Parts: sequence; C-alpha cells; structure tokens
Amino acid sequence: MNAALLQAEKYEAAQDWLNAIQAYVDFNRSFPAVDTGRIRLETLLTSIAPTLEKIPPGEFTPLRPAIADAAAQDVVTAMFILASQLRSVAPTEAFNWFCAASAHGNADAMTQVGLLISNGNGVPRDLARAARWFQMAADAGDPVGKTCLAECYLHGNGVPKIRNAPSPFSGNPLMLAISVPWTCSAPVTIRGTEFQKIMARLSSSSLKPTAAALCPPRQIWASFT
Repeated sequence: MNAALLQAEKYEAAQDWLNAIQAYVDFNRSFPAVDTGRIRLETLLTSIAPTLEKIPPGEFTPLRPAIADAAAQDVVTAMFILASQLRSVAPTEAFNWFCAASAHGNADAMTQVGLLISNGNGVPRDLARAARWFQMAADAGDPVGKTCLAECYLHGNGVPKIRNAPSPFSGNPLMLAISVPWTCSAPVTIRGTEFQKIMARLSSSSLKPTAAALCPPRQIWASFT
C-alpha cells in the first residue's frame, strides 16, 4: 500500500497529472476501505481544476478516462470537472455529472444544473424546474445561484414576478440578489468576500449601501444613504 501511494505522490510531484490521477484511482480501487486515495484525488483535482478549465477539448481527451474513473469513485471534484468539459460536446452527459455532484452537496453544480435546464441544453427547457435548482443552490450558499434566482424573480421565469419592488432594487438583478424573498426557512446572510464583491460592482452607482442582509421570507435589513 505504501509503495503504491509513494508512486502516486512521485507522479504528482513531477506534475504528471495523468499518471498521478490514474495512480490514485488505482490506489483507491485496491484499498477501498482507506480514504487516502479519494482525499488525495479531491485535493489534486481541486488544485489543477483552474488549469483544466482552460485547456481545449483535444488536450483533455487523454485525461478523461482517469477523471471519469475518479468521478465513478464519488470524487466530487472529478464529477464537476468532467461535466464542465462535456458541456459543449455532450450536454446530456454533462447534466448527469452535474446532478451527481449536486447530490453530494456541491452548490456550484446545482447552479449549473439550473442553467442547463433553463437553456434547454441537453435536457428539456423547464423554467420552473430551473428556478427550483437555483433555489437549492442559493440555499446552499452559491453566489451565482442567488443571482440566477434573482433574475428568475425579476423576469418571472418559472416563479411569480416581483412587482412594485422598491426603487433601489427595481430592474437590478444584483440588488434583487440581496432583496429577493427567499423561501428557505433559515436566515441567509450576504457578508464577507461575497458582500465586498457586490459593493465593488455597485461602486459606480449613485446608491451607497451601508448594510444588507437576507432575513426570513419577505423581510430585509438594508440601509441606503
């Protein structure tokens, strides 16, 4: 066991990603009772995911079988990478892998499922179903999911359209992402880096938000000067 793990680590240190992924997959298959292989795969794939997102499909092809093996071993990052790469060439397969990642609690994948459904990409277009996925992503804390759900409420796509919104929010999906009347039971708060990003995007606006938080349905704490 130690020898197999050491070999996988050597491949990883040499940035031989194909052999490193396959070696960890083989380790995981040989020693299923040990979490080390799966954890190492999650860590490795998370670290190289930004690089894999930029490579063209042709360069991804040699890596696909090993990453597919990792995804089949319930490595969530592998599911997401595989789905992202397959979106343009095999959208239905991409949809299935995003759903698999969502089942493991990946909020980003939930948003991607909603986007595929809302665009009818690989699956029948269903705005109400897409909105439900955006709601799940928002409840799980995904900022993009929150904005997508806000767009649904703004335009009435699959959900009742928000009418007579206060003027600071009217026609502004970003602000609706703060004010939208969520259906989740627990308070959801926008803060930290996410709040800073929203403030940066609003810096050119005449609005000067000083505080904002999402509260239980149809309540909002906000202050504008």
